[in-house]
Amino acid sequence: NSNTSTSESTPVNSTNNPKLKLYGYLHSKPNKTVHFGPTSWRSLVDREENFDGLINEAKDYIKNVRKKWKFENDINKMSSEDYKSINVESPIMLLDNLARYLPCYEVVSNHVSRYVKGYWNRRTPILDNDEFLKDFDGLFSQMSDGSCHIRIKNKSIDYAKIALVLIVVKHSMNTENAYSAIRQAYDSTDRMLLYANKLLELSNFMSKPSIPALQTLILLRQFKMINPSDDDGGDGHKGTLQFKTAINMAIVLVLHGDI
Repeated sequence: NSNTSTSESTPVNSTNNPKLKLYGYLHSKPNKTVHFGPTSWRSLVDREENFDGLINEAKDYIKNVRKKWKFENDINKMSSEDYKSINVESPIMLLDNLARYLPCYEVVSNHVSRYVKGYWNRRTPILDNDEFLKDFDGLFSQMSDGSCHIRIKNKSIDYAKIALVLIVVKHSMNTENAYSAIRQAYDSTDRMLLYANKLLELSNFMSKPSIPALQTLILLRQFKMINPSDDDGGDGHKGTLQFKTAINMAIVLVLHGDI
């Protein structure tokens, strides 16, 4: 009803071509300036008058609990063990360390299958499922003791494909069950993400862009939004630069030509 849409309480103007009103919620930080939309949590807190004290009390409580959790778990600090396992002399040593760190092949394979069939892959269909599963079967195999064996077939691009498998498995693990003791115990320091980023480096993705590298960058950026150890839900400068790199890579690969 056009008569009721002119109210100041609605963010939509009453015109033949309605547009959202631009609220002036600009928050400046040392590394960025952020605009929060009319339905964002921070905008609601700023505009709420009746329950602003209660809302701010709840926000501060959640913030303090999260800060305490991050401090107790030493979040975002790379241990010497993590550093030594990733910064090695050769790619072969890196893959050997990764294979030893990963859970058994059956667990990895189950997470790959779970992600492909799951909600997040349907919500943001980044993968070519058939191609991804083919690459997984070609690069990962099961050893006699049940562990993973990882091999390289096509040089640099395979490192990007392995990185893609890692972020898929990590994504599946973190969305499997938020209260799973097994999930919390394994990879609590996000070493799989460190491996994924190191493998992207080995793929020379900045000079040799590829579809697997692009898919990995997008999923790494997406994962920051649900990763409890991320500082601000993927909205930080690292996530922004990561997404910008993905957009530039898509243009270099001429994917925008289909739009």
